[in-house]
Amino acid sequence: MKLIDNWRSRLSDYSTIALAVSAATIALWSTLPADWLQYLPTEWVARATGVVSLFGLLGKFVKQDKQ
Repeated sequence: MKLIDNWRSRLSDYSTIALAVSAATIALWSTLPADWLQYLPTEWVARATGVVSLFGLLGKFVKQDKQ
């Protein structure tokens, strides 16, 4: 496996950011104390993560001009 030549430019892509936010959401949620989880149901976290991931997928198809 080889990295692409301009891999650092991918760090600012919408899809990469969405994937990072999605992973961070799950990681953060799994570390919350049990008494906090009653205020943040699993279904909400799953739906929010799904929506962010969907936006990331859509971000793959958007032209992203480098500034």
